[in-house]
Amino acid sequence: MHKMYIKASIIEKTTIALRSLSKNWDNYGSPEVSYRSLNSFENFGNRFFKFFYLRYSIMAVSGGGIQLDFNFDKKMISFEFFPDGSIGFEKFENLGSDGNLIPECSALDINNINIADNVNDLLKWLIQ
Repeated sequence: MHKMYIKASIIEKTTIALRSLSKNWDNYGSPEVSYRSLNSFENFGNRFFKFFYLRYSIMAVSGGGIQLDFNFDKKMISFEFFPDGSIGFEKFENLGSDGNLIPECSALDINNINIADNVNDLLKWLIQ
């Protein structure tokens, strides 16, 4: 089976699973995952599926968003797809028992034509 199809299938299946979560899915009153966060996640996944060979995890977050973490060695980048469709990220380095955090948090504009360069740079940092 072709790698592109497998990765696209993972993104599609994950989006369907996240879309199926109902209100209070976490038993703490969290709303459903928002349409805008699902749309941002799906667009992001389809544009950057080539990096899904890295160890990753995808989860719904309370408040209606989605979190996508990529891990490599002792580094991690965490992308959050907020309910309004915006995207933020955090970079972590020297993850060990204390999980030291690089104090770099920022927002990405999914509609920005340069987002591909920004995300590629972030993910390249991860695997260096």
